[in-house]
Amino acid sequence: LVTTVIMIRTSPSYIYKNTSFHSYDNCKSLYKNNNSGWIMIVLLLLLIIFFIIGMSLKTLFMPNVIQEKFLSWESFIYLLFIYTTIFLGFGLIYFLLIQNGIPILKEDGSYIEDSFFSLLQTCFYFSGITLFSVGYGDISPVGIGQILAVIEAMLGYTIQASFVVRTVIDFRRERG
Repeated sequence: LVTTVIMIRTSPSYIYKNTSFHSYDNCKSLYKNNNSGWIMIVLLLLLIIFFIIGMSLKTLFMPNVIQEKFLSWESFIYLLFIYTTIFLGFGLIYFLLIQNGIPILKEDGSYIEDSFFSLLQTCFYFSGITLFSVGYGDISPVGIGQILAVIEAMLGYTIQASFVVRTVIDFRRERG
């Protein structure tokens, strides 16, 4: 949390809004000169988030993860935790990238630069809409955000299919 607050206070949007610079390029150069160490911290956070998402997806393919009934509350909760991990993970990835000056989301034709909580809410909203559907079109990804959105959407569709296939395979194995 402290790292995030410091990054927010030193992000290009904060510097741009609270200094006399009128050029985003001047603001970006000031940001790069003062925060070269933050890049490593952000990369470490991104690696941790991807690791957690990967480990969550790995449990879907491990044998005998769900040993109770095939369609039960345990299965539902299990699937809910996997979706929640991916939803929160990608939301934090979008948030970290935007906070570090990488524009990846547009709303109504302009890049999103909101307050801390508003931006966090927007990133989680975009992540949820991308994971669970194709999206509403009110927020659109640009640049590397498009690649991340495609990866998240593919995960959203393949988790359902792999869960059903896994259940059928386990059911056939149990019936002999």
